[in-house]
Amino acid sequence: MRVAIDGFGKFIGVENGMLVIKEKKKVLRKMKAEDLKQLIITGKSAVSSDALVLLAKKGVNVVILTGNEVAARLSHPLIGTVKTRKEQYLAYYDKRGFILAKEFVRAKLKNQSNFLLNSRDCRKSDGGKRGDR
Repeated sequence: MRVAIDGFGKFIGVENGMLVIKEKKKVLRKMKAEDLKQLIITGKSAVSSDALVLLAKKGVNVVILTGNEVAARLSHPLIGTVKTRKEQYLAYYDKRGFILAKEFVRAKLKNQSNFLLNSRDCRKSDGGKRGDR
């Protein structure tokens, strides 16, 4: 499951091994970290180091957004299996490596093109004020 935390004053911590989300000391939600696939945090929130460690140990991807941009991302350093790592290594030496590299470049160019088109549209819609900030 994915959970998004948005809004000023939210706090994400740990109580009795459970992830807890609070606002002004009032518990909004409790959940098991292992039930999460991703936690998305936007707005002005606070996260305890205990919560970050628990989320990393459980393999939960944590994404912190500022506006429409990813400000930070946290994931366990050993995500992936030995088989995955072995296949990645072997792909370097066979045709899969070239195919993957070509797809990575194609996807990067497509995403960059979309980004530039969207940013141009945003500037038009706000009267060009975006660059003044």
